[in-house]
Amino acid sequence: MVCTFSVSAATECDIKPPPLQRDSPPVPGPAPLVYGVVQQTTTPVDALNNVVKTLPALENGKRYEVRLEVRELAPVPAPPVPPAP
Repeated sequence: MVCTFSVSAATECDIKPPPLQRDSPPVPGPAPLVYGVVQQTTTPVDALNNVVKTLPALENGKRYEVRLEVRELAPVPAPPVPPAP
């Protein structure tokens, strides 16, 4: 069995770097967090009411993103029972 292949070598003239894009705007990062709360509770409505009460005063006229997520968590497993002596 004979296997043949060819490789073409690139010379320095064939490789060109991509053009610089100095005029492109910088990529914006995420907006800074103004207020954040994470709670685990068995009474989500009460927890939400408490969060609303403690929300700091924010400036009117500015735009804000407000997110609300309520997720059911898996039950906490019971601790293992030690074997009887």
